[in-house]
Amino acid sequence: MRVSLASFSRDVPDFVAQLGGNDDFHVCVRPSAAVYVLYYPSAERNGLAVGGAVRYLRLRYTNDAFPGMRDETSEVSPEAIAGYKWHPSKYGFYLLPWLGASMTAWRSSDAVVGERTYDPLPVQLFLTVNLGWELAL
Repeated sequence: MRVSLASFSRDVPDFVAQLGGNDDFHVCVRPSAAVYVLYYPSAERNGLAVGGAVRYLRLRYTNDAFPGMRDETSEVSPEAIAGYKWHPSKYGFYLLPWLGASMTAWRSSDAVVGERTYDPLPVQLFLTVNLGWELAL
């Protein structure tokens, strides 16, 4: 089992941010944090990884119909994770592609830009690849 703390930020691709009728919205994840717990069922170096995370997200919303206006919210969301860790060499470098599914447990407020309210999806999917290096201690 591995526990880790991460900090991240990103612009959410528009085709994802605008799902569910959120036309003209843009979403940016401002510097945020998460605690991850991953379990590796196999003792082998390569293999399945399952677990979860609790994320604290700081979000910024803008909308093309209201230039110069924005709203910022915060939320806490638990996330279920499944992935595969692969070491392409014997030197410690690894790739960990994974898929997460999360739901918002708490949100500071609805995101409103001008006269438009952002309507988040009830379940958010997240696909990414972690790059890492394992050190033998």
